[in-house]
Amino acid sequence: IIGSTNNALFRLGPDGRLDDTFDPGLLNFSSVFCLLGRPGGQILVGGRLNRTGASNYVPLLRLSADLHWDESFKPDAFGDVVSGGSSISALLFQPDGKIVAGGYFYEVGGYWRRQLVRLTPEGHVDACFDPGLGLGGTEPGVPVRAIAAQPDGRLLIGGLFYGIDGYGQNHVARLLPQSDCDLIRVYLQGGDQA
Repeated sequence: IIGSTNNALFRLGPDGRLDDTFDPGLLNFSSVFCLLGRPGGQILVGGRLNRTGASNYVPLLRLSADLHWDESFKPDAFGDVVSGGSSISALLFQPDGKIVAGGYFYEVGGYWRRQLVRLTPEGHVDACFDPGLGLGGTEPGVPVRAIAAQPDGRLLIGGLFYGIDGYGQNHVARLLPQSDCDLIRVYLQGGDQA
């Protein structure tokens, strides 16, 4: 935007003009794909994000209610994918405060979570939400573009994917609610987790 030193994240006033009082700090070579407001005024920022001075990209950051980066928010690590970085392109809050995130990633916090994960309000993997094999046949970029909740607790996801959990459901899928934790379906990354 002309007149701004910000890269990737801006705020516009009610008249559509750039609000130059908003300065979230620089995001170097970053792309913001989605924003989600939380109760209390916090904002989750999803994308492929690299803050000035950081050594790597992250897919999820949080702005505090006063629109500064929330340094206390430290979500579980998203493992890099072949293209060089993971990203989040869709976010949804559930009534219990948990966060459903979709994007381009294979592993989160040591759990296999291909393109779809549910996080606690603090940003840690919810092991009870297991999408199985995840989304298949996706191209690098934004395989999940939308997540919506139905009144019965089911989740709808849409995007550029071919199959979910090994089934041939393409581009739109509905996930059933899970009330109990099915530990059999949890996939942990092998090796040293120290």
